[in-house]
Amino acid sequence: FFFQAEDGIRDFCLSRGLGDVYKRQVLDLYRGNSANVCRVFPYAALQYAFFDLFRARFSSSHDTRGIKDLKNFLSGAAAGCISTTLTYPLEFARTRMAVYREARPYLSLRHTFTKVYADEGFLAFYRGLAPTIVGIIPYQGLGFFVFHGLKARLQEKAPQYSQSKLFDFTFGAFAGLTAQICTYPLDILRKRMQAQNYFFARGEIDKIRGPVEYFKHISRTEGAFRGLYKGYSVNFFKGPFAIGISFTAKNMFNRLLDRQFTE
Repeated sequence: FFFQAEDGIRDFCLSRGLGDVYKRQVLDLYRGNSANVCRVFPYAALQYAFFDLFRARFSSSHDTRGIKDLKNFLSGAAAGCISTTLTYPLEFARTRMAVYREARPYLSLRHTFTKVYADEGFLAFYRGLAPTIVGIIPYQGLGFFVFHGLKARLQEKAPQYSQSKLFDFTFGAFAGLTAQICTYPLDILRKRMQAQNYFFARGEIDKIRGPVEYFKHISRTEGAFRGLYKGYSVNFFKGPFAIGISFTAKNMFNRLLDRQFTE
């Protein structure tokens, strides 16, 4: 996260990044995790609930495979937008707690909310929301599109494996990888905008920028690929595994609840 959020080009690898954190404190690896845990529960619940709601509402027995895939994309994108907007203040607080690592002005999640509100106002909690929404539409849309598309084709070709946890995890990981590759630059932009007040106060950036200006600034100063895919090596391992586990757990609980209510 530190590497993604800071301006400039710096050589980086996973072992060096962990070494940098260890030199400060091992607990820095979990900085902001309380906010992240509080965010993940409602975010995942809202995301899957709205996806299932939209998918059921707009599905039809007359839909072709292409129409079903399109509806999966649109349902996932809409669910992602709603869940992201409703939980974004927690995402913002997590970023602030993670990035302010030396001065430590934010002592807890509650303290972060009260301090940001007092110093910057309510709208500060939604700083960076625009590029986040722009990124979440293709990210969640592609994730649900790829996962459910692969599941549907598995059901057609090998229905005996349709409830396999291994296939759920594999398809989920592949869906996460595909979505992440396509939308990673927007994730970089989101983190930069959330953290730029910190770096501006330290004199590490020259001014506060909007999303379009910041996008151009990163491309110009760091290179389009190197700057916008900064830190991707770490997320290459984290993202797909997290999405794979998420889809697997969701389907496990769905099947469990189906059995409980049908018995």
